[in-house]
Amino acid sequence: MAEYRAHPVELVACGTLLARFPHPPAVELWVTLARIVHEATPKLREVARALGMTETDLVGRPADGGTYSFHGAMSWVATSGSQAAAALAAHTDMQVYYSGATAVARCLRQEGAPVPREFLDYYDDPGDSTLAELALNVAQDGLDRGDNPQEALFYAHHIADALLTVWKETVTHSKGDDR
Repeated sequence: MAEYRAHPVELVACGTLLARFPHPPAVELWVTLARIVHEATPKLREVARALGMTETDLVGRPADGGTYSFHGAMSWVATSGSQAAAALAAHTDMQVYYSGATAVARCLRQEGAPVPREFLDYYDDPGDSTLAELALNVAQDGLDRGDNPQEALFYAHHIADALLTVWKETVTHSKGDDR
């Protein structure tokens, strides 16, 4: 399960960004994102159990490059990106992730697919518009501090590409039940 494997990387990224940009409003974004990921992990374990997965399935080495692509993109943004780049990447992550997850869950509901309720409840989440707005405010704060807007866009595109790769590989592997 690619998302479960991404959580530790996301937590490290939030910690790194908190250390690199420890001032308002950035600190609020990194702490809030870390809390959301931390609180989502047990819920994701419940989804995995409902899907018949074991703890071994969750911690096993990922078979797909999409997971590694996302890990690399998150790490790169956290260690090398400016505040504006990291915040815009976080905003992009939220937009791509939540829109994709919600679309999948709603489609499965409409089709009456035999999917556990835990899966549908977890993924049918439009995200927090206040948090998305905070990410944009943090990006603007970074730009106001002199961050390069082209760099911010570059990192945001990189995160979007990595997430789209994860979604594509997830669909490909689910067709072959290759968890």
